Amino acid sequence: MVGAFNPVEWGFGTPRCTQPGTEPRIGTYCIAGTGRRKPSPTLLCGRTRTRRTFGIHERWLPEARGSDREEETVADIRDRMIRAAKLDAQLYEEVEADKGAMGQAMGVVILSAIAAGIGNVANGGLVGILVMTIGALVGWYIWAFLTYFIGTRFLAEAQTEADQGELLRTIGFSASPGIIRVLGLIPGIREIVFLVAGIWMLVAMVIAVRQALDYTSTWRAIVVCAIGWVIQAIILSIILAVVGTG
Repeated sequence: MVGAFNPVEWGFGTPRCTQPGTEPRIGTYCIAGTGRRKPSPTLLCGRTRTRRTFGIHERWLPEARGSDREEETVADIRDRMIRAAKLDAQLYEEVEADKGAMGQAMGVVILSAIAAGIGNVANGGLVGILVMTIGALVGWYIWAFLTYFIGTRFLAEAQTEADQGELLRTIGFSASPGIIRVLGLIPGIREIVFLVAGIWMLVAMVIAVRQALDYTSTWRAIVVCAIGWVIQAIILSIILAVVGTG
């Protein structure tokens, strides 16, 4: 039997996390100095432990099992969506680093599109919800590719280092504010709700792109988003025209 874990014996330091008032969740660890959470590997004895490597402190927690893991996943995506809607830059750093968050990002895009479809159901009906969801997924991929290509090839800063997956994850979560579009069901406020949601999502996307591309300039991120939006609009217009004539 393995004895009690002795942090001094192993040379482990005191745990700390750069995100005030938060602790790593079950099955994740938080790297101080970056504020990022990542999936936790197999742990010693299933006990919580802290490791210090090259001056970086890590807090480890055991993996959840069964229903606990499912509840943790739901709570995690809900918490991430709330933080994304609050324009928490650290959240976008977190999902940029978390390669396992792609499914969550896609889920956010789908939920946001469904909310928009429900908010506009009086005009589009169920078919409108389906079309809006498919369009949102296609637009998500195109916009992520365009921002990646423009941001890394033409408007990169010295420290810029990113891949398309990072843009997909961060941009996916920037759709979180779009959930409020479900309030479009309330008579008389649909237009204002969709306007507020659109502006909110655009601001969130600028932050997502800035963090994913490691920009120090918010204006550079705005330019990348603007160029990408124009090109995306042209591409989607062509696709719709082809589908419409077909």
